[in-house]
Amino acid sequence: MSRTPLKRTGFALKPGERKPRILKDKKEIPYAKAQKGDYVWMRYGKPRKLGYVKPGEIGIVTDRKGVFDIYALDQCIAEQARFFTSKTPKGGKPKERCPSVAVLDKLFSDYIRMKSNFECELWKFGDVRCSSQMQCSHIISRVYQSTRWDVGNAICACAVHHRLQHNQPTLQTEWIKDILGEDHLDALHERHILGRKPTTEEKIEMAKWFRAQIAEMQGK
Repeated sequence: MSRTPLKRTGFALKPGERKPRILKDKKEIPYAKAQKGDYVWMRYGKPRKLGYVKPGEIGIVTDRKGVFDIYALDQCIAEQARFFTSKTPKGGKPKERCPSVAVLDKLFSDYIRMKSNFECELWKFGDVRCSSQMQCSHIISRVYQSTRWDVGNAICACAVHHRLQHNQPTLQTEWIKDILGEDHLDALHERHILGRKPTTEEKIEMAKWFRAQIAEMQGK
């Protein structure tokens, strides 16, 4: 007796179209092998994990502005969904994602502000009153990624002093020299000139280091 071949479904990728990042290292499977925890990807939506819709029935539940849409497995098939196993294929190891610039900026800002205990380091300069909003103020512009996440290239400043600092760059140099010292500025400028854009591996390590330092300060 011949076995019925497993049915396959799914839309074809358009030229230049790529699988979503979450499915990059996942193996595509026929829907007949789909189980709870696997991923389903429909053309009009992002990949979602399969779960139980009803007892013994697998599907997905989506929430749109408080309204729940239930998709059973046969509905996913009707929509020409593609299915991917949640397990990593044998012989393959999932690569660590490179943190985005926005993620690194957030971690860097949190670290700088927490390191100074959320106190403005320019409070005695400019004859102005500090505001309650604390920000991460770069010494050398953050346009340059060689020193964008350098812990020696930023201080914690309130919103008023931050704006005043960048509106008067000559005074900024004097203030930073008074706080950090001329040797610190010379070393920073040297790192800026000789530095380069960090690699993916360096960004991953930076994100890990910032998270570890933030967790340690939160623990204290």
